Order: sequence, then C-alpha cells, then structure tokens
Amino acid sequence: MAALIPSVQERVEREVKAYDQGEVFARSLRLQTRFQHVFFGPNTKWLLDYVDELIATKAPGGTVLDYGCFTGDLYGMLAPFRPARIVGIDISEEGIRQARARYGQFVEYLVMDAHRTTFPDATFDLVVGRSILHHLDWEVAILEVHRILKPGGMAVFTEPLGGNPAAKLIRALTPKARTPDERPVVRSQIRFADELMGSNRHRYANLLSVPLAMLTSLALKSPDNAILRAVDPIDRFLSRTPIRYWMRQAALVWTKKD
Repeated sequence: MAALIPSVQERVEREVKAYDQGEVFARSLRLQTRFQHVFFGPNTKWLLDYVDELIATKAPGGTVLDYGCFTGDLYGMLAPFRPARIVGIDISEEGIRQARARYGQFVEYLVMDAHRTTFPDATFDLVVGRSILHHLDWEVAILEVHRILKPGGMAVFTEPLGGNPAAKLIRALTPKARTPDERPVVRSQIRFADELMGSNRHRYANLLSVPLAMLTSLALKSPDNAILRAVDPIDRFLSRTPIRYWMRQAALVWTKKD
C-alpha cells in the first residue's frame, strides 16, 4: 500500500494520542453512562438485533475482522457465531494490550492503522465495527474495507449520523468527550460507499427516542420503559422515510459485488 497523505497521517497520530494519552474514552464512557437509555432503549435494541441477524449470515465458519477493536468488546457478540478466525485491529497500543489480556487466546489482535492494513486483497468474509468509521478519513477507509473483503463478503458498521438535532446539541456541550477529527456520517459519504460496494441493507434508528431517552435516563431506572416503548414504533416508521438521515445512528451494511 502507498504511504498515507500527510493530512491522513496527522489524523491518525491525533487519534492515537487522544486514546492512549488523553481522557477521551473515559469522558465518553461517563457521558454514555449518564444517558444510558439512549444507548440501551428499545429502538437501539431493534437496531443492534438487526446487526446480530446480519452477522449470523456471514460469521459462522468465516474469517472475520473486528475493525477498530479497541479493547475487544465486540468479541462477545462474535463468539457465539463460531467464526473460523477472528482478527482485531486498532491504532491504539493500549487498547490492543487490554484486548489481548481479555481475549487474546481466541482472537489475533494487532496494532494497525485501519486506513492502511497489511492484509492481502479479499481476506475477510465479514468486516465489522462499531463507531469507528467516523474517526477515519471516510473514503480512504471505505476503499480499504472494500479491498480486504472477499467478493460477496459483508461489511457491517454501526455509526453516528450527523443530522440528528439532539446529538448535535450533545456534541456541542461535550467537546472533550470526542477527538478533534470525529465527524458523524453524512448522506454523501453513505452514497459513496453504496456505489463502491454495489449492495446495501442499511437500517436507521433513534430520532424521537433520543431526547426522550435523555430525560428518562435521569428519572427512570430501566431503559425498557413505557415512554421509550411507545416511541419505538414511531422511530421505526420514520426510519423508512427521508427523515432517516436525521436519526442518531445507523447500521451501515454493504455486500461487496462478486
């Protein structure tokens, strides 16, 4: 692979510094804990159940890449499907150290830049990641995912979207909970990947449920509460309309053309 252009390389270096030397992860975790109903409510569960369903079609007996694995949290989701091989990569040396300590006997964890991996072309049946692509140079990363996927292979990512009003407010109020280069995903980026990969099966979630989940996080114990159950079918309906790009997150799913 050719060397990265300077702007991308500088971005990589900033991400490494933020996660290995800074407090970005800790601050982000505190924010998620405070507003946990946003991340564990019924509409979010509907989205993540869809991700599990898709992984179940490619992971069994396959070669799987945990793309941007950090400390290895996705292993618990992948293991039940019994892949033949799981590889995890992340630019954070500290993240990989922790991942190896947790699951190193089951997964091959490597410190590696996701923009420029060392894998041969068409290595993986499945590439999966959670909240990683929006940290990267989108076009460079998508081209790399396309390169290392086998024909017919699937890429499954859950990513934040840039149009959600409540999420915009949260980002504005909590700048230290993210790195300077994080950019939530926008429609033009999704279209770029759609055209490259050839087939997509995206799902969108969390519009009305976001402000309500923030409020119920402060007042109610369980994310599976009557308020969020009531708004779940409304958000499901809205996810099938043009308003979907205003939602908080998406499961972005591509299958590489044979």
